[in-house]
Amino acid sequence: MDSRVVAATNRDLAAMIAAGQFREDLFYRLNVFPIHVPPLRERMDDLPDLVDFFLKKHAGLAGNRVTKIAPGVLPPMMNCPWKGNIRELENLIKRAIIKTNGETIASVELPTQEGPAVRTTAPPDGSVQMNTSFREYLSTITRHAEESYLLQMLRLYKGNVKEIAKLMELDRKTIYRKMNEFQIDPDSFRG
Repeated sequence: MDSRVVAATNRDLAAMIAAGQFREDLFYRLNVFPIHVPPLRERMDDLPDLVDFFLKKHAGLAGNRVTKIAPGVLPPMMNCPWKGNIRELENLIKRAIIKTNGETIASVELPTQEGPAVRTTAPPDGSVQMNTSFREYLSTITRHAEESYLLQMLRLYKGNVKEIAKLMELDRKTIYRKMNEFQIDPDSFRG
């Protein structure tokens, strides 16, 4: 019989071998062609494609009625810690599909560092509700633009607030205040 074994782990096997918690001979039998797949938090550029993949994969949960996600929902997702990695993202999309009434996911319950999930909703897509004042509409659009821009800068400069403040021509205190307001953790962009 000719067979191949494909094995995956999220553990540091070398450290486990050193601690006597994993057999060295088994490690060398399995470690023929290692492939390192970084966690989701280290490859946020893949997130939109993964969201789209999971949306198509699990569309049947809502009778294939839910077909897309509002673009404004994605930027806050880029700042999540994703401790549960891809499985956590997949479950979030499943939950959003089940809870969505129309064809577009307009909000998701994002995981947080501690505490309960935080709901994020897509900003207006250009349409105006009958009871929305201009000031309220403008405030929502501005807030979304600030958050998106700040998230892009944090990704680009790997969480270096000093560089971002210089580029944005703002005081660092203002940047930290905005990150706090948008519940953004700069440490998740560093490294």
